[in-house]
Amino acid sequence: MGEVPSEGQLERMSEDEKVEGMKVMLEKDPPAERSADRTRAEQEKMIMMMEAGTAERIGEFLPKAHASMGMARLIKNGERWSLVLDEAFSVDAGPQLFVYLSGNTNPSNSTELHAGGALELGRLKSTTGVQVYELPAGTDVSGFRSAVIYCKPFRVVFSVASFQ
Repeated sequence: MGEVPSEGQLERMSEDEKVEGMKVMLEKDPPAERSADRTRAEQEKMIMMMEAGTAERIGEFLPKAHASMGMARLIKNGERWSLVLDEAFSVDAGPQLFVYLSGNTNPSNSTELHAGGALELGRLKSTTGVQVYELPAGTDVSGFRSAVIYCKPFRVVFSVASFQ
């Protein structure tokens, strides 16, 4: 394995085969390590966002397919929105993990993630710690119900933070 599986391959794979495929891909493309400077910069950015902005929606990451913890906050600063993952954030490593906002409160799979609208915010910067993802200007966040950590190649929802 080691390559991104096709739709047909995914449909024929057992859960054990998917897990093994994820391990192989993760070995070939491990998550980036964050330097102390990058971690400090993310923390400073989060502090500025929290001081200048308003936390409009908050959710706690709960595991779906993989262990996770921490909080997600949608913060408004002027006319701009950001998603902030707090210092307690942690999720199991996986290949090509991405951060999404979803119109579904508690998606369990790819179909549910995208039903009702989904916005990809980018590749997960790290499996732990503070992270800030700026939303595109003019984004209407009213329809988003959760923040999601999602493995693209295997279409697996790792973790969901349902907004309160």
